Amino acid sequence: MRLVVGLLMFSACRSAPVVAALSNHIPEGMSVCDRLKVAGSIHDLDEQGEPAVGATLVAGGSRRGEAVVISDDQGKFVFGTLAPAHDHVTVFYNDVTFVGPLPEGRCQPIWIGIHGHATQYETRFVLK
Repeated sequence: MRLVVGLLMFSACRSAPVVAALSNHIPEGMSVCDRLKVAGSIHDLDEQGEPAVGATLVAGGSRRGEAVVISDDQGKFVFGTLAPAHDHVTVFYNDVTFVGPLPEGRCQPIWIGIHGHATQYETRFVLK
């Protein structure tokens, strides 16, 4: 009986479909000039501009729901389908919240800088 169960489990594992890992990277050769897409990277200015790994970015707007992504190990992120009404982004990182505008011209990757550890800065959110 154990042999039959073991063989069934083994064959089920072998026939399981391979699922590609989720990624926030823009595939090479793919254009980012898509008005419904926002791609870029986020950096911690208090750590000499190192990537803000694991930052949660929430795109919002007055007439649309929210879109959520998490930055990868290089600080990169991609919002796949945003509406023109998505006009700001809220970032959650190191128990601090940042809010800033999303650019209207979305043809170039954006660069976001945040002060992830210190709160004495008046401008804690930088967008380039």
